[in-house]
Amino acid sequence: MSKESIIKIFILCMLLIMLSFMDGNVGIISGMKVSAAGVTTSSTPTKKPTPTKKVTPTKKVTPTKKVTPTKKVTPTKKVTPTKKVTPTKKPTPTKAPTLSKKSVSLKITNSNKSPSTTISVSNPGQNSFSWSCSNTSVATLSSYNGTSTKVTGKKAGSATINVYINGNIFGSVSVNVTSSTSGSGTVVTPTNKVTPTKKVTPTKKVTPTPTKAPSLSTKSVSLPISNNDPEPYFPIYIFDPGTNSFHWEISNSDIASLSTYNGTKTRVTAKKAGNTTITVYINGSIFGTVKVEVTGVVSGSGAKRHIHSFETIIDHLGNCAVNAYKVYKCFCRIYQNGYL
Repeated sequence: MSKESIIKIFILCMLLIMLSFMDGNVGIISGMKVSAAGVTTSSTPTKKPTPTKKVTPTKKVTPTKKVTPTKKVTPTKKVTPTKKVTPTKKPTPTKAPTLSKKSVSLKITNSNKSPSTTISVSNPGQNSFSWSCSNTSVATLSSYNGTSTKVTGKKAGSATINVYINGNIFGSVSVNVTSSTSGSGTVVTPTNKVTPTKKVTPTKKVTPTPTKAPSLSTKSVSLPISNNDPEPYFPIYIFDPGTNSFHWEISNSDIASLSTYNGTKTRVTAKKAGNTTITVYINGSIFGTVKVEVTGVVSGSGAKRHIHSFETIIDHLGNCAVNAYKVYKCFCRIYQNGYL
């Protein structure tokens, strides 16, 4: 073996040893065959190719910090109204009307021969009030309509004042009048008796012409409700009313209604089948009554109907009392017999 071959083998062995130290594989030389003729290698490669170094990430990438909200957002303060809103004033129900007096006592004396007192309605609202007196010879009223009246005593006795609200009875006031004009009362007499210098006699005897007494145009009314005329009506008048004051009331406003409660005429309108009574007052006292009969629906071609122009005809007759009365009675008779 030559020197050069030995040097080559030595160098080759050193390289293999260095490589085995580097890879950690010591037994790689065993796969080589050394002969005296020279260095030969096996049919296998001198070294299994491997990566010089396993590539690994330098550092596992992780999020630096879990993102969480810094603070749960809550309202700083619950918003509430500064003050509970309430109506400035609680509405109060309207008070019912009441009479100022339930009874009245009046005393006639020598110094006060016409004692009086006032009766009024408290809390009248929008209602209509009327008054009547059962005995006007004992006491009289200053007014028959309105929220107050003045009752004046005339002579000893008793009477009853009826108060109506919207045509219906509202209440009553009992009146008791006493008299003490004789006895301890002081009678005022003039110091000197005054006598006329000459007796005055009228040149001609004046005889007043008798005035006709007031009368009702009818004592009963029959109103048939039909398919053609579901609300028939009929006018009622006071003939020869004079200067008197008249008031109308109806006992059952569900059966029939009145167009007005004061004055010399009214109109009764049927509402449903039944019977009711209209009471008429003159100067606060009962004057008369009118019976009202409302019958049910009348079917067929002969259904009755009221005459819309009838009331107009009577109004046009005006002050012609006698002619108006005759025409009115004629129309009443025709109407109630069912010809119109």
